[in-house]
Amino acid sequence: GGATMRHLCAVAMALTIAAPGLVQAETYADLPQDVRDVMADFIPDGLHVTADLDQIKVRRGQNVINGRVQYELQFPATADDGTKWLLHFEIDAERHYVAWYSAAAGDAHTRATLVSRDFALSREEVEAIARSFAAEHFPRPLDALELSHVSAPLSRFAGGYAYYIFSWRGRAGEAETGDSLVMSISPNTGGVLNYLARPALDFGEDDVVVSRDEAVDIVRAEIEAAGRVDLAEVTFWATLVLSHPQTNGEGPAWRIVAIRPPLVGSYGYEMDRRLLRIVDARTRQVFLLPDDMFPDRWFFTPDANGQE
Repeated sequence: GGATMRHLCAVAMALTIAAPGLVQAETYADLPQDVRDVMADFIPDGLHVTADLDQIKVRRGQNVINGRVQYELQFPATADDGTKWLLHFEIDAERHYVAWYSAAAGDAHTRATLVSRDFALSREEVEAIARSFAAEHFPRPLDALELSHVSAPLSRFAGGYAYYIFSWRGRAGEAETGDSLVMSISPNTGGVLNYLARPALDFGEDDVVVSRDEAVDIVRAEIEAAGRVDLAEVTFWATLVLSHPQTNGEGPAWRIVAIRPPLVGSYGYEMDRRLLRIVDARTRQVFLLPDDMFPDRWFFTPDANGQE
């Protein structure tokens, strides 16, 4: 739905940033040994850490997209070919999987290589690299996910790094499993520039207590209580996510999107008016997204004629 596409757009924007920094740091912490081992196993072959990890500040805080507590750190590395890189890691503090990895150019020569539009690899070769890396490092079978989106590199006249983006999502019938994986790969070097992952837990529809209609009614009641919107003009989308990162125990949830007709501005441009809520499918608890990526303020904004 539209919420999913907005999330993908936000991911695509974040992939253009060398150090995404999705963790809002609350404290500085020591990196547990088992987390360090996960990180060490993840670093691609041919990259060598050139810093003393014991001297690096490790931030521990909440991920602004899904609310999970993560460790975050970055450090320099050098490749076998002499190119220099800045590696960035975000690792789930509870389940110890790599939630985000990025490799940014650490010198002018490396940046020039990544920007070049004289690609050394074809799309098929780049996808093979992505699949191989994901099969080795994503904690769940890649065959259980579907390739939902592929973004080609920008034109040779555009600036910035050149990369393909591959997005996988897990599905089980009409429901989403909660698995997601987004990777960007350089067609110049074949290197993994970004890796954003969330492996789901094994829940099924038998674990769902709250029906779709009940979840929609919960959100409808919230809107009705505000007394500012004509419910007759609201459309509801509901998607079952079998393992959602915000629920207690990462169990099933309903993602409910309430949509009003777009708000038309004075110059004719349109703004989406939508409200997104996560309803725990076992407890009926309602969650808001922990960041402001999907602001609700437009949902309650009145039309130009003053009617809400």
